[in-house]
Amino acid sequence: MEIPVSLRLLDSEGNGVKLWVCALDGSDRAWFKWYENRLVAGIDAENMQLIDTPVETSLSEKRYALNIRRRLLSETQINDEVLDKQWHKGDPAELSRM
Repeated sequence: MEIPVSLRLLDSEGNGVKLWVCALDGSDRAWFKWYENRLVAGIDAENMQLIDTPVETSLSEKRYALNIRRRLLSETQINDEVLDKQWHKGDPAELSRM
């Protein structure tokens, strides 16, 4: 079953970053994935379709792409079975301390 979640990418202790997913269904559940660096985290998030990629185009009739800005979605829906099997369970209190 898909559940609504919020997403955050935060620096981890020492090296690396954590991609956090927090349930928005009132269950106070959280999951995370740890990555060596932001680039690897971004690639994985894009593969999981957690990235929005709006493209700014020129005003000319040719409509050239001027800029592509990738950004992590702030909220989405993810299957809770996927979260339990492919992510690490996290403590939401740890996320609020960051």
